[in-house]
Amino acid sequence: AMLAELANGTLLCTWYIEDLPNECEASYILSKDGGETWSERRAFPNGARAAGNESALVLPDGTVLHALDGRFRKEHPWDAVGIFRSRDHGETWEQIATLEHPEHHMHEQSLALLPDGRLIMIARPFGDVAWSEDGGETWTQPESVGINIYDPHLVPMPSGVLAVFAGSQFGGGLRTCLSPDGGKTWHGPGDMYGYDVDTTGYGYNHPILLDDG
Repeated sequence: AMLAELANGTLLCTWYIEDLPNECEASYILSKDGGETWSERRAFPNGARAAGNESALVLPDGTVLHALDGRFRKEHPWDAVGIFRSRDHGETWEQIATLEHPEHHMHEQSLALLPDGRLIMIARPFGDVAWSEDGGETWTQPESVGINIYDPHLVPMPSGVLAVFAGSQFGGGLRTCLSPDGGKTWHGPGDMYGYDVDTTGYGYNHPILLDDG
């Protein structure tokens, strides 16, 4: 489960419930008193299955976005990424976009807001990246940047560099790749591997950027 503090002070806790092998439900609860009490559990709409291990994204105008995976079109055989939006501080949600790849699943997705106002999404397993210039309603076609990863998390750095922390499909461990151009190109030793953060761990992670950088 992950927490996000919304613009009005509400706490939003998101997670998913899994009943193996195939039943998942993305869920959330709200607290308006700093976590002392919480609302009843609610499900995200449209059959959203899994939230991944990431907090919802709060935009500067208070809009909240959350990327969830699921099979949002019956005719599409792969898991896709749905972009969900709330404009009432998490009380209600609507799916505003679906990002899908024609040849493979996309899941364990991450969203970030770039300094130029664009949104970027990256997903497991092939590092598929897409961008939105209109607050998440329309997106470029997801394309792999050439890194095989799981549980990616995007972190825009104060320097303008975009980092992705992720588990590596090549040898495991937690690694990071860096992009100087908002996710268009990435670098790290061997490119497919990234810089070592902790090769002794499995690779699931949740980076947090502190105020001092």
